Amino acid sequence: MPTRGRPVKTLIVAGTLNGLVLPLSLGVMLVAAYRRDIVGDYRHPLWLTIFGALVVVLMAYMGVYTAMQQLPQLFR
Repeated sequence: MPTRGRPVKTLIVAGTLNGLVLPLSLGVMLVAAYRRDIVGDYRHPLWLTIFGALVVVLMAYMGVYTAMQQLPQLFR
């Protein structure tokens, strides 16, 4: 019985792309949090920056791993 549209593959591809875009977005926001011309007198807490940078690195690693290891299996 054939399936129509392959929704599972579409969801996996969309999730993988989100996994690559989200670390970039968070990284840009962390850099912007230290630009006085953007945030004015606001001082971003150092501990939030450290944890944010850790999240960026982990998310980027997981996104690239998924893209390299799992996506080719979808298109066999």
